[in-house]
Amino acid sequence: VNYYSKINQFGIILILSVFCLSISTAQTKKLFHVAPPNGVVGEDLILSVSILEIDDPIKAKLYYRLPGGESYLEKDFVNTGFNWQATISGFSLTEEGIEYVIAFEFSEDRLISYPRVDPFNNPVFLQVFPPKNDFKDGVFGKLPMADVLILSPEPNAIVKQNELLIAASLFNSDKLDYSSVKLLLDGKDMSSEMTFEDGILILDPGLISMGTHTVQINMKDIDLQDIAPFRWSFIVGRKKQKISSTFQYNGRLNSRISAEKVSESELNIAEIMGDVSLDIQWAKLSTDLRLTSRESPYTQPHNRFGTQLSIGSFLNIKMGDFYPQFNQFTIDGKRVRGLGLKIDFKQFQFQYINGELNRAVHHAGHTNGGYQLIKDWTKNNKDGSKTYYLNRMGFAFKRKISGLKLSANLLSRIKLGFHFMKMRDDITSVNDTLNKSLFTIDEFIPGLQPGDYTVDQFNDALVAQGDSLENPSSNWIGQKPQDNLIIGFNVGTDFDKKRLKLDFNWDMSLFNRDIWDGAMSRTA
Repeated sequence: VNYYSKINQFGIILILSVFCLSISTAQTKKLFHVAPPNGVVGEDLILSVSILEIDDPIKAKLYYRLPGGESYLEKDFVNTGFNWQATISGFSLTEEGIEYVIAFEFSEDRLISYPRVDPFNNPVFLQVFPPKNDFKDGVFGKLPMADVLILSPEPNAIVKQNELLIAASLFNSDKLDYSSVKLLLDGKDMSSEMTFEDGILILDPGLISMGTHTVQINMKDIDLQDIAPFRWSFIVGRKKQKISSTFQYNGRLNSRISAEKVSESELNIAEIMGDVSLDIQWAKLSTDLRLTSRESPYTQPHNRFGTQLSIGSFLNIKMGDFYPQFNQFTIDGKRVRGLGLKIDFKQFQFQYINGELNRAVHHAGHTNGGYQLIKDWTKNNKDGSKTYYLNRMGFAFKRKISGLKLSANLLSRIKLGFHFMKMRDDITSVNDTLNKSLFTIDEFIPGLQPGDYTVDQFNDALVAQGDSLENPSSNWIGQKPQDNLIIGFNVGTDFDKKRLKLDFNWDMSLFNRDIWDGAMSRTA
């Protein structure tokens, strides 16, 4: 015992040492960055980073967005030799400013960022100034403004690449020379590709790059005097892009109390339910439980407790209470308490379960809940005495289950599977004698005082008046222990883009209704 104890202590110390070493190693990585004083609309913004680390990062990303935006756009940092640089196009900058986060990912899922603490919720804000005025004032001072109504997309809106359509209305602009209207997208003249009719300007730019883009409309009045250009910006990207942190957790806990009364029957139930989930990107651990006042050792379990560990998309381990599925002829969602394992390699899948379907119940927990006198089985002996038969009742055997399923996908169309499952009642799981269980005896036995007896009290009373008791330890009347062995396979495919599905299942069951004299799977 001391030998294994020392091994366990050494293992714990070794694990803690490796864990602490990993933490200290991750903290040695340093990132140095000085934010630029400001940005200018139309001018590229260059961000530089230096790292104190020999190994290159696996990923070096710059995440940026308009202030308060829903999602981040991303750029890759480029190693220039002395430092790392990322460039934000000048057309992505607006006078609202810009928010950005720098993230460098190294091996073993180690991550350093700027800002260091909760970067995606506390990004760096950089002020952006308007560009120098490229348009000279008119003869009478500053250029007049045109009345332009933006139809699509809205300023600073996020649109998908295949849904982009630029449209604006100049219908309310007075004294406008329509022939002078020009449309620029990111500084490029797109006037030859736009449609301009009845004061409505429309441009379908096709697929353009992800990021922030700027639309500019240049105009002149009927006197050929310049009108102030009209600008707005939008973002091409996904509607919402969540940047997940390295570690996430969540949980909940709630309770329920109910009281019901029907006629003279009352039913009061109190329950506590909760779950906890831990997610570290490559693995997820989740636990759920339910504790109820209905739980009793005299019935099948009402409480539930289960834990699930998922590693990537290929390994899933379940412990406690879970609900496996093979097919409708074996097990299809019934609760199992034990261990479940599922491995999925896309073209090959393996599933294994081992546990119990039912737990052992020894008696019903009340008078006449464990024994019953079978009056019809009373024997008259030759010497004039009688033998009374006492039968066990109110019990349930522990029912064990184990099974495995192998599946394969051939040519991405044909699915083949083989499964095996065994269920057996454990005849040793139920106590053959209940010394403290009470049962009622009426006037059926002459000379015996009616009332409640235990087995020993009843046997002593019968012996005292010359009778005897038969109390078997097995082969009880009523419920019998059972055994079942199932072997099968399945073949399936689908047609017409999975609208038509064809499945063939074959199963053979070797079922034994009574294994008091031995399980069929163990006899010759």
